[in-house]
Amino acid sequence: MYQVKVRSLPEIIFMVRGRNEWTQAKYERYIKEGRGRGSGKDYKPWLKI
Repeated sequence: MYQVKVRSLPEIIFMVRGRNEWTQAKYERYIKEGRGRGSGKDYKPWLKI
């Protein structure tokens, strides 16, 4: 059987992007801003491209 490690969002983003731009403070600020929540026109994305 395989064991799956559950990772936090900042760990996942670091692995995907390969750069350490995410800190715990930034993650907490984004949570406070409501990023990743809402629906439709009220949705605030985690990342801006």
